[in-house]
Amino acid sequence: MKIFSSVIVLALASVSPALAQQTPSAPQEVHTRGYFTGTAGLAFFSNIDGFSTAGTQASADVEIDFGLRIRGHLLVFGEGGWLRNLQNGVQPILLNTVTTVNTNHGVNLTGGGSLAVWSGVGGVGVTGPTLGLWTPYALGGVGVARLDPSLKFTYNRGTIPGQATPTVGSDVTAALTKAGYFTPPSSGMTRIITVGGGLQLALGPRWIADGQYRYSQIAAADFLTSKALGSNAITLGLGVRF
Repeated sequence: MKIFSSVIVLALASVSPALAQQTPSAPQEVHTRGYFTGTAGLAFFSNIDGFSTAGTQASADVEIDFGLRIRGHLLVFGEGGWLRNLQNGVQPILLNTVTTVNTNHGVNLTGGGSLAVWSGVGGVGVTGPTLGLWTPYALGGVGVARLDPSLKFTYNRGTIPGQATPTVGSDVTAALTKAGYFTPPSSGMTRIITVGGGLQLALGPRWIADGQYRYSQIAAADFLTSKALGSNAITLGLGVRF
């Protein structure tokens, strides 16, 4: 958490001399109640053992946020997000399928795939005291996430019943499904919880830069037979106050 916060502070500080060409008090003269921001960055997660990508991995993360102050430092917020590939959500299926097909049928495969996540979250937040151009904040919310898995198996060796011997490295996902060795998982919805915080930097009376750290946990999904999935995201972006 300390490392993530330091990254946000350094990144925003590096752009402030070029963008904030006003005195520290000038942007605060306009009283605003809310903001819209668009941010992008990376979400970090841990892949399971048994894959060449085991360990910490990262995926593109995009967010659109809306906040509205309701009293003092208290605000409500809503955000929509897209996570390109939370791959550890499909790895248990891949690993189980590759192991089972090899053990029971003598077919050696390599599994790969992705899990795109679309989410909508609403919640409450608190802003800290404004220090010159900087305003810290903390947020927490709950919402829904749509998980879209996409799995692929490539052929190494062995015989798939009813199929001509495939070329090594070819996609045999359809053949495995036809033979009854694999059932593609469906898309579905589940719960998501997110907590985090960040800093907003006033670039002018209306414009702001935003840096945020966010931890998200996606509830276990029966259609993926997966456990709860967690990610740590760092995003940077621009927005407007109103």
